[in-house]
Amino acid sequence: MTCIAPPCATPTCAPRNVYIDAGVNWCNTLTLNQRVPQARGRTNWHVFGFEASRRIVPFADQCARALSAGEPLPEPPLPPAGSSKELAKYASSYNCSMPQLGLRPESLHDVKVYRRQLLLPCMIGALAQNLSRVRPVPALSAPGLLRERLALGKRCTVARTSSYVMLPAAAGESEGTLAMVDSDVGLLVGGRTLSKIPPPSTEKYRVAMVDFSAWLRASFTEADFVILKMDVEGGEHKIVPKMVADGTLRLVDVWLWECHHMPNWMNSPCFKLKRMLRDNGVGTIYEDPYPF
Repeated sequence: MTCIAPPCATPTCAPRNVYIDAGVNWCNTLTLNQRVPQARGRTNWHVFGFEASRRIVPFADQCARALSAGEPLPEPPLPPAGSSKELAKYASSYNCSMPQLGLRPESLHDVKVYRRQLLLPCMIGALAQNLSRVRPVPALSAPGLLRERLALGKRCTVARTSSYVMLPAAAGESEGTLAMVDSDVGLLVGGRTLSKIPPPSTEKYRVAMVDFSAWLRASFTEADFVILKMDVEGGEHKIVPKMVADGTLRLVDVWLWECHHMPNWMNSPCFKLKRMLRDNGVGTIYEDPYPF
């Protein structure tokens, strides 16, 4: 990759430490790279975070600005859960746990019924005021802003301190837009809506989608040390094959991910994706929940 001036001291870029969080949510994993064993001793990171939910994007942008300034992560306006299972960990603080609702679980089935039918309505009621304050910021959806921030991946300079860039878009297999559903339920379980629970109010909208593989190829080289965390609600089933076709998996040194919606047994779609990763140059793979 050639240098972009200014500032560039040499005709080629020095190796950089790069962390890409494809699925920032409430900034739960925006500093996860610091706990990855293979990253031990590495400093001055170039961090890029993708987030598609228009009501989560403003907080994710606030996180990026705070971390770039050397400040701690701000407190999220809602419990930073990525699923109903994670949300249940916060239930007792809002009088929404099973005992607080007068329930005595007799089986795993009872627990699942509680999460699907009782937990979310209770939490939505308890957090109604906070939910009403979580609103999109139209300026963060401007196409020019996204293009400008995506171009920062081509910066040649090695950072003197870690920098954090929030990308208000979905990581996908092609460039375009992605249909989204805006709901309070989605905000409480990681920006998505559970199909078995009709949310009290929904609004459909479209968000920019970035050809993730093409951006990776245009921005980074094999000399860079790249950690990628992919949590894209099933999008990995299209993104990974595209990366194989483009030859961009070889740019990733450490892969962190959750494979969605598919069983993980031998010869399942998730198992085949994992085999694609290993066969195409990804040396280290961690699956959520991570061991660090």
